[in-house]
Amino acid sequence: MGVDVGPPLSDVKVKPPEGLLSDILDPNRMFEARWSAYSIETKDGRTLSGLIQSETPDAVVLAMMGGAKETISRSAIKEMKSLDRTLMPDGLEAAITKEQMSDLLAFLRSAGAPTR
Repeated sequence: MGVDVGPPLSDVKVKPPEGLLSDILDPNRMFEARWSAYSIETKDGRTLSGLIQSETPDAVVLAMMGGAKETISRSAIKEMKSLDRTLMPDGLEAAITKEQMSDLLAFLRSAGAPTR
């Protein structure tokens, strides 16, 4: 809530259930660069992961899961690297039943449906 940490659901209405399932089972198979997660290690020892929401020569704004955003001064960054993956966790299917997966697919398709 509060910040985008993945693509909008608007395209799911045209995607077949098999395609949605593939995206859930292998979230890092194919994704746009703007959804690539970054890890930032600060000079004070913190490690933050999220999406680069914006950046300037002086700072980086990181959007994190849960809706948090943090502005990090470039002078405070020890290391910043792309994780070459999304924030979507691998192995989601292991934590839910087949029925729950079916419910998730139905929810995603209804969430992507146009509103009237």
